[in-house]
Amino acid sequence: MEDKNEYSFLKEKIKEKPFNWKHLWKKACLLAGAGILFGMCACIAFYGLKPWAEEQFKKNPQKVVVPPDEEDEESPGNVLEDEAAKAALDIDSFKELNRAVYDIARTASKSIAYVTVHPAKEEWFDEAGRLTAGVILADNGTEILVLTEGRFFSGEEERIYVKLPDGKEYAASLKKKDANLGLAVVGISKSLLSDTVWSYMDLASYGNSNLLGKGDGLVIIGRPFGASEGLSYGIVSSTQSQILALDGIYRILESDISGNADSSAIFFNLDGEFVGITCEMPDEKSRCNLAAYPVSEIKKQIELLLNGSSVPYIGIRGEDIPESVQKEKQIPDGIYVKEVAADSPAMQAGIQSGDIIVSVNDDEVLTMASYKTKLLNHRAGEYMIIGVKRVGAQGYVDIKYEVTAASKE
Repeated sequence: MEDKNEYSFLKEKIKEKPFNWKHLWKKACLLAGAGILFGMCACIAFYGLKPWAEEQFKKNPQKVVVPPDEEDEESPGNVLEDEAAKAALDIDSFKELNRAVYDIARTASKSIAYVTVHPAKEEWFDEAGRLTAGVILADNGTEILVLTEGRFFSGEEERIYVKLPDGKEYAASLKKKDANLGLAVVGISKSLLSDTVWSYMDLASYGNSNLLGKGDGLVIIGRPFGASEGLSYGIVSSTQSQILALDGIYRILESDISGNADSSAIFFNLDGEFVGITCEMPDEKSRCNLAAYPVSEIKKQIELLLNGSSVPYIGIRGEDIPESVQKEKQIPDGIYVKEVAADSPAMQAGIQSGDIIVSVNDDEVLTMASYKTKLLNHRAGEYMIIGVKRVGAQGYVDIKYEVTAASKE
């Protein structure tokens, strides 16, 4: 008979090991310490590599693309106004309208900057510097880019500061300048910007200035009266004036807002979109009222400047030939060369006043607008073949000139 006590040890109860809170606390402390140490190492590595990374990325800024004009949407015709919706105008209506326009101006002001230019050797207490308004147009990944008037830059070494909408001034550098149109772009390194700057600042939206007509409303911000941080409301008084610049004719937006030689401002439409930047008129009397380049006229030049490229220039002042004059004088189709700038690529190539430009690289040109478009498709340093007709004893003769485009900075 089997002994009942032979396997008695199987009846023993195995007890679980008691839970050790002290041991668990030690493990938690070790894990926390390791996490803190890892975080400190990561921070040290980040700040150590940050200057190197900024320098590497700075060499490859993103290309800035200026959007084309949007077509105007056709409004439905023959829409009957709801007579019940009409209300009598009173002082409250004016106040409401004023508040609405001010709201547009306040939003647009987030894209306004103020550029101060000092000679390099000038002490900070010697002079206030030359001050101009600018519009914030692009972020290329490494810099914030501001379009401003170029007439305030002398071309010599200068110290540049830009006051952004957060109220702080930042050191900046001149990226590119076009002395022909009187425009310039300055850049502020993003590494200098405060953490909160984007809560005050925004990039301007481009408007279609071709849609503006006489009587349309304008919001003008910057230094419209020569004083900083000025604001004015007005209308487009005329769109018929033109500036005959080198290599192009530019339509001008004239306003009913008084200005002076120190005025510098940005034009916005009533949608808060950037539609113009003040320009220096050839006739100083014309600056009695503020005038601006319409943005749609100079988008290609703006895009070149924002990307650090020179605006191509050969140096002719030309005019379209009226059809009546063309028939009466038996002048061939093309552009009449009114003037050739001294020491310009056009003069060096041999183009003269009185020539009729008829082609660029064998493509026919009949107007200054088409000539300007073809020129802007080239880059400074590239050559082009300019075809002209020149009057001689036996009538007009065909001549072709090889012209190397330059830049006027």
